[in-house]
This record gives sequence, structure tokens and C-alpha cells, in this order.
Amino acid sequence: MKNIVWFSEGTKDQKELLGGKGANLAEMTSIGLPVPAGFIVTTDVCRQFLENQQLTQPLVEEIIRAVATLEERTHKSFGGKAAITGFCSQWGKVFHAGDDGYDSQLGVN
Repeated sequence: MKNIVWFSEGTKDQKELLGGKGANLAEMTSIGLPVPAGFIVTTDVCRQFLENQQLTQPLVEEIIRAVATLEERTHKSFGGKAAITGFCSQWGKVFHAGDDGYDSQLGVN
């Protein structure tokens, strides 16, 4: 299972793995449109989170490393580990905000 895909690595044909927005960002990057550098946390990770209500420590560390790489590439700060920890802790609130949340769209109930 792939957890993180950089915009520059993805394709428009990977909507199932990257989600619609992620696949479109990857495609725009591949055709040379001015898209800021970034990465996608895959739908596999989303499903894992929805099933377990948490992210594993190795996965959180992988996301933190990706953010650190992005900060290094762009010479910008995104808040480091604290921002990622906060982001991860908020996923449950976003995905379970209502019956029509992302969990039902992804087929995870």
C-alpha cells in the first residue's frame, strides 16, 4: 500500500488511489501548469484511518517526513510536527461529520 504520492509522481488515471483532487493536481503538475509542490495522502490511508479511528505511528512519521521534505524543497515552514499531529487528530471530525461524510463516499461504514 502506498501512503504518500508526490504531485510529480501521480497521474490522472490514479483517481482511486489519489482521489479526484489529488489526481487532478498530479495531472496539472505533469503537463507543466504552475502547481505548488505537494503530496497526496492516499485514499488507502483514509480508509485505514476510518476503519481504525487513528493513524499508526509509522504512518504519522512518514507524513512528518514528507512535510519536512516539502519544507526543504520550498523553503517554507508548514508548522512541523505540531501541525501534522493536529491535522491527524482532526481527521475523525472531518470524516464523521455526518451521515453523508467521506466515509460513506469511500464505502467505509
